Amino acid sequence: MKSVFCPEYREECLHDHHTIPKFILDVVGREEMTERERTETMTICHNCHRVIHEKFLQPIEEVLKRKFEREE
Repeated sequence: MKSVFCPEYREECLHDHHTIPKFILDVVGREEMTERERTETMTICHNCHRVIHEKFLQPIEEVLKRKFEREE
């Protein structure tokens, strides 16, 4: 298995990897994003993804939920 640079460890990482949208790391808290930001992906390990989900995805989900509630 090839090692991949992971943001959580800031070093080469040998965990199992998969792909997530890159904007999750880059655009936290911003509600509008470009098509490129929406479709660009990066490879990240499952362990990092769990950490990133706790730090970033849950806050993004809250922002989106509030945005939809305002529009209704």
